[in-house]
Formats: sequence, structure tokens, C-alpha cells
Amino acid sequence: MSRLSVSRFSTAVSVVAVVVAIVAVTFPGLGFGQTNSGHGTSPSDVYTQTFDDDFCGNTTLNQNGQTIMAQEFTLEAESNVVVYFMFQFGFDTPRQQGLMSFGLDGASTNKEWGVAAPGSTTAQVFSVRQSTTLMWSFDNVAPGDHSVQAFARVSTGSAGMSGCALTVLVSPVAA
Repeated sequence: MSRLSVSRFSTAVSVVAVVVAIVAVTFPGLGFGQTNSGHGTSPSDVYTQTFDDDFCGNTTLNQNGQTIMAQEFTLEAESNVVVYFMFQFGFDTPRQQGLMSFGLDGASTNKEWGVAAPGSTTAQVFSVRQSTTLMWSFDNVAPGDHSVQAFARVSTGSAGMSGCALTVLVSPVAA
């Protein structure tokens, strides 16, 4: 390629890049070369609750576990529901594991996440807090009244749980 051809090619690429940038800024919802994988629109409802003394202000868990928080909501149309749960475990030993699961209307997801105590220690007293956030989605939930539950237990002994927050995002399914 001659030096003149390279210069024209570079100029053409620059012009196309500027046009694409202007279009992208002018129309932020427009994507180039992307497929639409969304099933609905942006969330139509958001439900959020943080801990209080009755829930996860300072809860002690054992191997049987318990419902930590629940959020009730009403759907006007078939929707996708996304749940975020933020929390902190307080472990007494380095071999403990906190186990979390979600449920919709009392039915479990049959998926349980483990949150392990970080590392180990040679200190006489072991007390470590492990914070994390979990997310789960329930697709194509029918219209009506519903409840999402966050359930927790520990693998051995007991452990504390605190600092909980539950957020439920509702997004109607596209017609």
C-alpha cells in the first residue's frame, strides 16, 4: 500500500469512528453488533429492606437453619424476579461454613451456596466476619401475591449473622 492510500484509509477509519461515537452518545440504547438477550424491560418495582432487631440485626444460626428475611410483593403481570441478599457471617472456628438458599412462595430453589470462614488462625480465640452478596432469579413468575425468602444455616456449631439487606427487583416479561 502506498503512503497516500494508508493516509486515506486512516482518515476514513477516523471519520467512521467519530460517526459511531456521535450515534452512540445521541442514542444510548442503540447497540452495535449486540444481540438482545433481555426478556423484559427495566425493573418496574424494587423492594428493599434492611435488618432490624427482629431479623438479621444479630441472629444466631445452627445446623437446622431458619428463614432470615422475607419480602412480600404483588405482580400485576408475568414477571422475572431477581433477588439480592447482602449479609455478614460471624464464624467461631476456621472450619465453619455458612449455607444460604432462596425460596419463592415457600418452595426452595434446591440450590445452596456455601460461605466459608476465611483462612485459619493459630490464635487462641477465632472470630472472623465474612461479608458477601448473593443473587438469584426466578423467571416467568405468574401474576399475583408472592413472597421471597432468604434461608441460612451453618455446617457445624453455631455462628452469628448480621448486617442483612434484601432487595427484590421485578421486571415484567416482554410480550
